[in-house]
Amino acid sequence: MIHVSEPNPWAMEDSRLTGQPTILVEDREDIFSRGLIKFVVPGEPDRIAALAPQLAGLFGDRAIVLTSKPYFLEILPQGADKGLALERLAAMLGLSLSCAMAIGDAMNDLGMVRAAGFGCAPSTAVPDVKAAARYVSLLTNEEDAVADLIRRIALPRN
Repeated sequence: MIHVSEPNPWAMEDSRLTGQPTILVEDREDIFSRGLIKFVVPGEPDRIAALAPQLAGLFGDRAIVLTSKPYFLEILPQGADKGLALERLAAMLGLSLSCAMAIGDAMNDLGMVRAAGFGCAPSTAVPDVKAAARYVSLLTNEEDAVADLIRRIALPRN
């Protein structure tokens, strides 16, 4: 769920992209008492790019600061990483990470792409994610890179 202090176009776009509902928060203390929280700071890409290093310096090793989209800056607790989540999921399912396939395109996907035995990225992924990926599609997300990678890597015809 996407909790917002006030409705805004960026939250609506996040809701559209993720399919998660947007919920107006009236009691912030209730939200903060629930444990691990990810903050998303939406805004114009040039302002987000300037803010990211400032916040990273401010938080130091107390939080992870990264951009997931050019218009979304994320602030996460240490240890909140998709790579660690993939490791936990694989362990719960009794699967080896060497057999896991993960596809990502943004900095918040880097740990997951690194952790998976078959880390993949679309052609439009950020450079760090593409460099970490074992396979990079020639297609973009809009051109169905995920389907391309699944067909080529997970479901080859021969």
